[in-house]
Amino acid sequence: TVQQQRSLANRGQLPWDEVIATLDEGLTLDPRNTPLLVRKFDILLADADRPEQAYDFGREIIERFPRSPITLNELAWHTVSFPNVRTRDLDFALEASRRSNAVQGWMDYGHLDTLARIHWLRGEASEAIRLQRKAAGLAPDTWHGDGIRANLEAYTAGRLAPGELPR
Repeated sequence: TVQQQRSLANRGQLPWDEVIATLDEGLTLDPRNTPLLVRKFDILLADADRPEQAYDFGREIIERFPRSPITLNELAWHTVSFPNVRTRDLDFALEASRRSNAVQGWMDYGHLDTLARIHWLRGEASEAIRLQRKAAGLAPDTWHGDGIRANLEAYTAGRLAPGELPR
């Protein structure tokens, strides 16, 4: 499976090209499989550390699925949240997140949280706080909502400088 291959590649026991070829085989059979498309993006971006390929592929996904908010948000969120991403293209993340939020009518707390994080990482504190407040106001009383409110607290209490990645 891809997960087994990924594990082997992370340990240097399998070339990343083989993992990517397996993903491509799956995508040949099901080219509209957005979770598999996102997995390939993730592997290119974080594991294989091929950011140019990843972002080119991500732009293809955006173009092919411009009204798939979950897919768009995942591309943005993974770009700005995975700790092992060495090259974060914040313009790419911003484009994917804005599209995701537009499709959702700017009313999905999780997607707003992603957009706020992107603005925070871009050093745009006031816009990040504005969006995070909106996300916190829409978020339910669950663990996910608690995380969104914790991000707002980190942004407003000065525990995190603009440009720093929240935990």
